[in-house]
Amino acid sequence: MKKDIPFSQRPYSAPLVSLGAEVVNNFYVEVATSETSKSKYYYVGIPGLQLLQKSASTIFSSSSVCRGLHTTAASKTYGVYGKNLVEIIYSNGASSYNKVGDLNTSSGIVRFADNTDTVLLVDGQYGYTINTADNTFSQITDENFPGYQDGVNGPAFCACVDTMFIVNSSNTNKYYWSAPGYIPFAFDSTKPNIKNLWNALDYGEKMGDSDNIIGMIQTVNLLWVFGQQSIEIHKNVGAGDDASGQQFGRMDNCFVNFGCSAPDSICKYGNTVYWISADKTGTVGIFAADSSFQPQRISTRGVETRIQSYSNIQDCYSFVYSHNGHSYIVFQFSSGTPTDDQEQVTGATWVYDITNGTWTRRTYWDKANELSAMWRGNFSTYNWGKVILGDRYTNALYWLNSDKYENDNPDGNGTNVIQRIVTSPIGYSDSKNVVYRTVQLQMQPGTGLTNNNANGIGAEPKVMYSFSNDSGFSWSNERESTIGKIGEYAYRCRWTKCGVGRNRVHKFRITDPVFVAIIALNVDLEILGA
Repeated sequence: MKKDIPFSQRPYSAPLVSLGAEVVNNFYVEVATSETSKSKYYYVGIPGLQLLQKSASTIFSSSSVCRGLHTTAASKTYGVYGKNLVEIIYSNGASSYNKVGDLNTSSGIVRFADNTDTVLLVDGQYGYTINTADNTFSQITDENFPGYQDGVNGPAFCACVDTMFIVNSSNTNKYYWSAPGYIPFAFDSTKPNIKNLWNALDYGEKMGDSDNIIGMIQTVNLLWVFGQQSIEIHKNVGAGDDASGQQFGRMDNCFVNFGCSAPDSICKYGNTVYWISADKTGTVGIFAADSSFQPQRISTRGVETRIQSYSNIQDCYSFVYSHNGHSYIVFQFSSGTPTDDQEQVTGATWVYDITNGTWTRRTYWDKANELSAMWRGNFSTYNWGKVILGDRYTNALYWLNSDKYENDNPDGNGTNVIQRIVTSPIGYSDSKNVVYRTVQLQMQPGTGLTNNNANGIGAEPKVMYSFSNDSGFSWSNERESTIGKIGEYAYRCRWTKCGVGRNRVHKFRITDPVFVAIIALNVDLEILGA
């Protein structure tokens, strides 16, 4: 009997391996646009990381990792590596770093906001500005700016609403805003306390619940104010228009009873905000909310089960990018170890595809230690027609190349493989044994390279196949099959004599640097008695 086994349209939906917790590693899910397609959806291999700037610089140490990237409205791109703030220059296919200044800190996430003329950045303790016209850089030393002197209660989040910069004061329920346009006030006898660009009396408060502000983000002209137990939405109400007489205040009936358990996970795409949430009852999940301000759970039970098993989810951070018609949120868990996927890993990278609502995983193959590690992509920005990504471990800079299916090493010496892994749903037939005579993987064949790459692979790309008869807890030895050399478009990726089993899961692993599209799984089987 021949049978088609479609791969999961919503991988990582099941909370347990025994229920069918499929693995999709270094693929994304594509939905077919034609009714006559072989499958309604299929898996496509993610593109590789190509060096834009290798990990070597006379400006700063190669171990100074990326802490944040930002591109202004005027298309100037800035990055922070260790304590070093640089402008990233790209011209005629070559990139370079132009040092702008030094921060007072050398670790932790750096966030940016700009009003075209001025870029504001905060590092969790201090605030700084860049004049984009000439790259003049300075620390904010106004006595009314949070943490201006000693870093105590300094801001970790910033935004720009109606040309006013807004920063939080860490470990408090307050946030402060600057002069409009970041232009110094003329002296006003009614406001004698104004010293420069920040006013000690120009502040808002999160007062709907007892928790302090742990994060902020801006959408359109609204300010989302996050606490551990609740979220408030504030807006520019106009000075003197509300009871407090302040410029910003909370919107009526805009109070969310879900807080945030990982402040650095807060991100946005369009007018929708995303975050890892928790509430007073112990609910943990990843949520989204748009202009209706009603949180919607986007994490599956499978994803939630895994992230709740991590020793620490508070260290998670996220960033957003778009590529090849899809928009992604990357959640990086430094403490994540998804051992149920039967891989030896350090850290975990989960990716949510906003375009079709699917979850997948990303890894980076650590060749030196022979294990999978968190994906190296570390913050993102867009400029020069490219998605730009920092590096988790060095000061290297990458861009996503749709035609590249291996990762450049950060020192520029050679490449590293992308290990792609897919598992099938569980094959179950009323607890009866099943003989698997043949297994055929429907793929796009004939994608081999003209010649092998420096690692000796690619000209005759292969798929490694193994199976599990206990729902995915243990696996057989691998067997290989060729995908097809370049131009071999009729090639079939097929295995024979694939054994007998009850709860059969099929696993496929590919490391060749070629385009990979997995469409469906076909099996020729015979169902035996109990």
